[in-house]
Amino acid sequence: VKGALGAGTMVTMTMMPTPCGPALPLLVSVLLCLNARCMCHADESDRSVSSPLSQCSLYLAPSSIEGAGLGTFTAKDIGAGQQVGPAEIVHNVFDLPLHQSPAIADECNLSDYDWIGEDYQAQTEARRVLSLIPGCGAAINSHPGLHNTIGGMPSVLTSSATVAHESSVIPGVAMYHKLDRSIDPGAGAISYYGDLHSYATSNIKAGSELFSHYSDMYFADRPEVFGLIPLATDFVSADKIIATFIGFVDDNDKAEKNEKLSDDAVEDLWKAIVTSFETKGVSSVEGGDKSDELVYDHDVVAKRLRGALPDTVSGVRRAAEVGAAATSLPDFVRSKEWLDEKGKCLDHVRPGLSDIPQAGRGAFANRFIPAGTVVLPLPLIHINRTLLDMYELRDDPQHVGRLLKSKLPRTKQILYNYCIGHPDSSVLLYPYGTMGSYVNHAREANVKLRWNEDEGNMNGYHHPDWLKEDSATVLEHKPGLMLELVATRDINEGDEVLLDYGSEWAKAWVNHVETWQSKVAERRGKGNEYIYPHMLNQDPIIRIQSEQEKNPYPSNVDVCCYHLHEFSTTSNPVEARIVIQDGKKSTEKGRAWKEGALYGANASYIRHCEVLERKEVMSNGKEIEYLYTVLLEADKDQPQNSYDRLIFDVPRKGIKFVDLPYQSDQHLEFAFRHEINVPDDVWPSAWMDLKKKDGGKRWPWQKK
Repeated sequence: VKGALGAGTMVTMTMMPTPCGPALPLLVSVLLCLNARCMCHADESDRSVSSPLSQCSLYLAPSSIEGAGLGTFTAKDIGAGQQVGPAEIVHNVFDLPLHQSPAIADECNLSDYDWIGEDYQAQTEARRVLSLIPGCGAAINSHPGLHNTIGGMPSVLTSSATVAHESSVIPGVAMYHKLDRSIDPGAGAISYYGDLHSYATSNIKAGSELFSHYSDMYFADRPEVFGLIPLATDFVSADKIIATFIGFVDDNDKAEKNEKLSDDAVEDLWKAIVTSFETKGVSSVEGGDKSDELVYDHDVVAKRLRGALPDTVSGVRRAAEVGAAATSLPDFVRSKEWLDEKGKCLDHVRPGLSDIPQAGRGAFANRFIPAGTVVLPLPLIHINRTLLDMYELRDDPQHVGRLLKSKLPRTKQILYNYCIGHPDSSVLLYPYGTMGSYVNHAREANVKLRWNEDEGNMNGYHHPDWLKEDSATVLEHKPGLMLELVATRDINEGDEVLLDYGSEWAKAWVNHVETWQSKVAERRGKGNEYIYPHMLNQDPIIRIQSEQEKNPYPSNVDVCCYHLHEFSTTSNPVEARIVIQDGKKSTEKGRAWKEGALYGANASYIRHCEVLERKEVMSNGKEIEYLYTVLLEADKDQPQNSYDRLIFDVPRKGIKFVDLPYQSDQHLEFAFRHEINVPDDVWPSAWMDLKKKDGGKRWPWQKK
């Protein structure tokens, strides 16, 4: 990727406030997935003359959906199945309703952006796991009839990440390994879950807004939020009605003059059709004048379908060409000139492997970035810092199923490491735009933080007046703030983008490194031996249940199997087979294993399983391959028949070792936790509600 950025170019990524309140306009959006990366090509010889916007292929701009805030647009064609955007990092939040109250967990700003942990293979981490996906899970709008992107599954590392370290053999040369809790102080400080891609579900035309889809059920279950907007099924029905009507109109155009309806009559006919979907019927009011009528409540199904139908015959003709959904949103495809004028380029950085020891992943310049350029805008979700407090939870010996919680916090959620804040403030800011989570710390940084300064296109999406309000008032708002990372010097293509996290962060890290080995030794002295699951995942043969009873796997790991979320009875029917377990034969019903897709309804999920049987088969007539019969753990939320749980012919790649709950590095009690600090001259003074007084300590529980 080669090219140039003009001096002073503004390159921003911004947040979109969550829609809320009464019924919203016709096709209101849900924040979903900003997961995009532009592949911009320009010859090196063009650096002095090439416009930065001419290189950009992904933009943030006002959404084509009224009331939806900002949207994401592609400036290049994307083919069905092609990747949309860079790999994203998944941030998991563990047991939030248990560490906080369920009401606080449900009402906090994070709840508008979280996903179920099972969707990202994280459900084995804790009792309840919620996943946050900056970029791909937070900032692309949703449209029931025009959804064109879908998220895939992340790669789940069984140690914190692959990171760089200096070679002991060749000094100064970076080598790479996985973080290890016995030697690396960075273990447990970064998310395991990354490399999550989004894909185009259809051919996407250049200039189109990107849309994802929660499913019709998501919108149907929330009429108080979204109103009775058309669902995907309504647009399908509307297209059928439109096709039938256009057939009639075409026949009418061919009719003899004396048999032909006038244009006004055709218009009236269409109005009569759409009006029929607006009311269910009328009834005379008993005892009143015949002109008094009682109109029944709108039928929900009819009203949704009415919203998918054009108002005029000219709209019908257009819908016949492009579809009812596209007609309902005429501006969802924009010109390159419009995007250049109204939008902000989003592809100035890309993910990569950082050379900084213990850092893991990093953000790298996609092209030359002049000093003063906004490298990354940071859309923000603001929360109270106490929301991420984690307490010691233990079973109540007197009440089965009840947990006891310590009075004081034990540690913080790992999400804390990705948040921005000030030690003297209750307000904590979580950046959820693309690539924000990749930017690492360095004292010799090349970017700095500042509040959004674009009062034009970003007006309404960043509220500068909130910077003057006290923290309690700010925390009552829905998201509507934005920071920017600005280049403090020229950044060459391929350079890592680095931010100074602040002196307090740096001191905390140095102290953590100095005390790390003593904490590791203390843990080892308690007999807490740990084996990383990735080491076991290299074994070519899996022990069956009877073998595990004699030779068990390490106590910190669990055996899980990949499975399809839903079985297709046509492509994967139930069958009966003889199963040999403990030397005994029995005929059991089950289904053959099927490999899942990268994304969509046929993606693979993982669940605990028991390995019942192993058999040898010849692969390609040359090599021995082992296939297994497994029994999936029952899903408590979705009870299944036993034959939906018994899976035949599972290959080795269909079985995976994972950490048992609370065993992975992310749950280490001494893992590093610290927010990214904002300088005093940037952080609003009105938010300094925890400022030291008379040498007292900052935190409320310490004061008590």
